[in-house]
Amino acid sequence: MKAGDYLIITADYETTTEKVGVITGKFTQIWRKTNDTYLIIHDEFAMN
Repeated sequence: MKAGDYLIITADYETTTEKVGVITGKFTQIWRKTNDTYLIIHDEFAMN
């Protein structure tokens, strides 16, 4: 592996549903480059 072979994405999100109303949270994804393709190796989220 070398620099650039991993992507780390973190973000806050907000969505609205008819039943629950507003839902907010955060997520993190880690992607690893393998054979010129990025694959998710970790996916995590938390609702507030």
